Amino acid sequence: MTHPGRMIPILSLAAGCMALATTASAQTTGQMPARLKKQIDVMEKVIDEVLIDSKNFLVPRHEPTRGVFLPEFGVLFTFDASILSPDRGEWWKDMGKKFRVETDKNGTTVVHLNDDDDDDDDSDKDSQKKKEERELTRKEIMKDREQRYENGKKELVGVLLDYGYTLSGLRDDQSVALVAYIEDDNGMFDMESEDQTVILRAKMGDLRAHESGKLSDEATKSRITIEEY
Repeated sequence: MTHPGRMIPILSLAAGCMALATTASAQTTGQMPARLKKQIDVMEKVIDEVLIDSKNFLVPRHEPTRGVFLPEFGVLFTFDASILSPDRGEWWKDMGKKFRVETDKNGTTVVHLNDDDDDDDDSDKDSQKKKEERELTRKEIMKDREQRYENGKKELVGVLLDYGYTLSGLRDDQSVALVAYIEDDNGMFDMESEDQTVILRAKMGDLRAHESGKLSDEATKSRITIEEY
């Protein structure tokens, strides 16, 4: 016999079980839960903003990040980027020295390219000195790019620490990973290929422990794996 007073609790329990079963089934069969999809969309935008504002990486478009849900693994975010070149200073200020503009009596304006042979010796020496001051040797360029590469990886680790936990649709035993395809035409990676793949992976359980204060920054960073090839 069914007791009316127990009907609501029983129905509530049944509904909860069905919801859990649906989520578990979705992750088992590969279907992405609607809540997780929204969280991935938000995370994509977060990573996009970090990359666009980065002083280390240059991305080819405004929305470079793509998130992919992989059952049993978790979520994978991928993007293409290159390493920013060293700051050469305000090079555009010297553009005015490259040409001169003249207007004749008829009102015709003519642009003349400056001929280096017309400059006096002092001007040549001054120009050469400024040029030498602006130019970076290949060694200095490589050192700068290597530093930007390392700083860029730190930025990505920061993304995982600060925002990875927001993927609440994942289980503790699942992971979130950032996969960066880094292009470099200066031979920095000392490989036949001009590309470098960097994979940063963190367990959701560790990211949640960090967010709740159970794991320190350093302890959490030590658990984030970084693979480069």
